[in-house]
Amino acid sequence: MTDSLPPEPTLSGVPRRLGDFELLQEVGRGGMGIVFRARQVSLDREVALKVLKADILHDSGRAERFRREAIAVGKLDHAGIVRVISAGEDRGLQFFAMEWIDGHDLSVELRRLREGKRGPAATSADLPAHTSSGYFQAVALLVRAIADALAHAHAHGIVHRDIKPSNILIDRQGEVKLVDFGLARDREFGTITRSTEIAGTPQYMSPEQARSLLHQVDERTDVYSLGVVLYELLTLRTPFQGRTAAEIIDRIVYAEPPSLRRLNPRVPRDLETICQHAMQKTPGDRYPSAAAFREDLERFLSHEAIVATGPSMKSRIVRFARRRRYWLIGVACVVVASTGAAWQSHRATRARAIRALEQQIDARLAGGSVDRLAFAAMLDVRHDLRALESYTQELSDVQADRVALLRTEFDALRERWLAQVDEAIGQIRGAAASDSERERARYELIKLLQRGLALFPQEPGFDSRAEIEIAFPRLTIHALGVDGRPTPASVRIREVDIATSALGRSESLGRTPLVDAPLLSGVYRATVVFDEGSFRELSIHLSAEADHVEFTVQRRANEADLLDGMVLIPECPPEQPFEFPGRRALGPFQRKRTPLPAYWIDATEVSNRQYAAFVEATGHRVPRLWESLPDRAEFLAKHADLPVGGVAWSDAVAYANWAGKRLPSVAEWMRAAVGLEGRATPWVGEPSGPPVPLFPPPSPASRAESVFESYLSHAVPVTSFPDGRSPEGVYHLFSNVQEWTESIMELEEGGRFVRGTSHRVVLGGNWFIAERSPETPGDSVNHSPFTDNDRRGFQGFRCARSEQP
Repeated sequence: MTDSLPPEPTLSGVPRRLGDFELLQEVGRGGMGIVFRARQVSLDREVALKVLKADILHDSGRAERFRREAIAVGKLDHAGIVRVISAGEDRGLQFFAMEWIDGHDLSVELRRLREGKRGPAATSADLPAHTSSGYFQAVALLVRAIADALAHAHAHGIVHRDIKPSNILIDRQGEVKLVDFGLARDREFGTITRSTEIAGTPQYMSPEQARSLLHQVDERTDVYSLGVVLYELLTLRTPFQGRTAAEIIDRIVYAEPPSLRRLNPRVPRDLETICQHAMQKTPGDRYPSAAAFREDLERFLSHEAIVATGPSMKSRIVRFARRRRYWLIGVACVVVASTGAAWQSHRATRARAIRALEQQIDARLAGGSVDRLAFAAMLDVRHDLRALESYTQELSDVQADRVALLRTEFDALRERWLAQVDEAIGQIRGAAASDSERERARYELIKLLQRGLALFPQEPGFDSRAEIEIAFPRLTIHALGVDGRPTPASVRIREVDIATSALGRSESLGRTPLVDAPLLSGVYRATVVFDEGSFRELSIHLSAEADHVEFTVQRRANEADLLDGMVLIPECPPEQPFEFPGRRALGPFQRKRTPLPAYWIDATEVSNRQYAAFVEATGHRVPRLWESLPDRAEFLAKHADLPVGGVAWSDAVAYANWAGKRLPSVAEWMRAAVGLEGRATPWVGEPSGPPVPLFPPPSPASRAESVFESYLSHAVPVTSFPDGRSPEGVYHLFSNVQEWTESIMELEEGGRFVRGTSHRVVLGGNWFIAERSPETPGDSVNHSPFTDNDRRGFQGFRCARSEQP
């Protein structure tokens, strides 16, 4: 029997000893190599050792790229670039050693900034807090240092091609070092990337990388990616986001990033201009070199005039139009499909691409002309036409004639669009126009410009037509799937009549993510329809005080569960509208008439049990009545079925959104309470039992009770007193807690409605009123103006939901 040798010790599948180096710890890995902290035995010093992965040893292309990385970086001698110490091969494994940097990479720093953390002990390596006065100077210094390192690499013929935070190291002295030249292109060697291969990390790719236009990839590609890093440092988010790499690539190619100063108004204008200039989509519009980028940052730091200029009016509006996703729907189906097999299929053969484009255009036109299409379809046809025009040399005579005909149709469409723009400008300038008419005309003009520039981004006659101020309240909506990741959904919006709750004409805003969509001040209901058919509704109030609102909606695994515990209220069609009762308590709403589509409404007020589940799931603040509880669990165990009280309007809206619902309008609430006949009470006839809780006249002692004590004494479970239900089965409409609605409070002056800026309609009786006026609990319809932030103990709510989106 022979003794076998013990197995050689390994780390991450790599022998512990490679040549002169002893592996100590794995610190990172990428597509080609694994990086270890190691000790160079002969010199007893720590190094970073990059080892080619064993599973790609036989991939000659990637193995050659690994070898070239060592050679390329070995040429460079700059304080901002990690030095290569040596390279070698041992037992078939290629490796090279670099200087060891004791610190962390910029992605770690960005994560700390987002979380508001500074690390265990702040050092010179840490950037200041992003809210501090010195933050922007520190960011400019950091990016200038990277630009200087890139300028050195470019001077030696090396383009990095993968600039991103994880490839930027910060040592303990705060010095930055550029690493990972694995995708670098060296002019001495040329490139070994295949013509259809996308090189780089999606979020930081330049448009030319995203489109795999390798002949355009040069020093300006690194300028763009460093501009993206600067953007992320200034806003703590990447400029282009998406659920998949394909979505991100599509936005890099076609969309404009959100405005820096809209995301962070504190960003200095010159720094914003520098970042915008570096991130221009066309390489020729960027800084010509990293050195020029560095020099403009130096001018900013020295308080000198920068060379980069802000975008012209034309380019601002072009970018404004690109940013809006109202009508820019699904237009990237040809240029960008995905980063893998889909991308390869997209570029499979030019002949197949031409046939596919023709088929798409034919399907959209369906025998008609361009001007008869919906705008989204116009965009698609225009995009397909541009793609066809890029194949000019390969088109047959018939195909070329078809392209020429379509081009003529779009030329005529452009002329009609320009005429409409001129007409809108005339309305704005009209001496007889009122302020409200001018505001409406400006809004219509913006929509015309957005649509026109999406179709005709190079329109030469634009500048003379752009003499407007773009300043409207903004709406942002994000949609998430069941897994919490962004998912596409369509957004429609309807203006709400503030006097009657009637909904206006439905207008499409486009697809999510909807970012900074401009709207006129007013009250709206937005409907977000997921692609599989389910939907969410949002109550929106835009004004000078609320000039930007943002919502996130999420789809549930079982959408049918949303209707549990709700009852259906039938439609009131336009020919038989709902009429508000003629009660003085209803103030300006009395006798108003409004059609109502069918809708669902909660049979009960939201209970403590339901609201506790919302707080547990979201971390939302607790109701005011819970704030001083010594033991919340004990309170909920005893009083889970009481109606929740002490919630603000914003709390109720947040719960409703989480539950996939919304608050009812004042008309919907009253229709559920009094029916079409305008009953005095929710119940019909003489109930066999008490319809609402009644209380004895208050004693001096009870008057001194706290609201919380009174709540515990008099609020009742949400399903109690069934004899007081409406015919449809809705509980406690005139008792228990008063209820928030989605509607704005309107005060009547001289017979006119006057919009309250932050007052909401609250309806229904409550235990607090009934305790003090036991003789008339059923007629206590309260429409007092409560502000959004009122959190009175007797204020609760129930939810509603339209039957159809």
